[in-house]
Amino acid sequence: TIGALPPEPIRQALDLGCSNGALTNELASRCGRVVAVDASACAVAHAAERDLPANVTVVQARFPDEIPAGEFDLIVCSEILYYLTPAELWRAMRWLCSRLEHGATVLAVSWRGHGDVPLRGDDVHDLLEQELGPWHSLDARHPRYRLDRFDGRRARRPDRHRRRWPRRPRDRPQ
Repeated sequence: TIGALPPEPIRQALDLGCSNGALTNELASRCGRVVAVDASACAVAHAAERDLPANVTVVQARFPDEIPAGEFDLIVCSEILYYLTPAELWRAMRWLCSRLEHGATVLAVSWRGHGDVPLRGDDVHDLLEQELGPWHSLDARHPRYRLDRFDGRRARRPDRHRRRWPRRPRDRPQ
């Protein structure tokens, strides 16, 4: 995941679904500031116990309903998007799209296995690729995980004035 980060300096990163803070700790060495978010109080406590660097703030919040304020250059969605309901995923994609339009980079990483989650990782990434396609800059598929990067500085959404956002889950193309 760290190897997939854009090469330019990252001032502020948002680490969604930070869990115990392992990835957050690595992001801190590449970013000026990292805001790490998890919905679980237990995960936030474990991350806080990790002795993270001073440029990291850990927050308990539920994505996409509770997003910390700030302008982020990088948004990392690691092992979180397949836990969202379809309606939450559409809200998340609308927000991610708005961040891309402002030049942010979005990095999504998901496990490719099957489990007790609302969505499969491949389904989430296929939908991200479909909806955020103009910004798609990296597609890394491995047997156990999938990683996609979308760079807001790369392109502007060409059909922005024609696309009806927000689309509801029932509007999802089959």
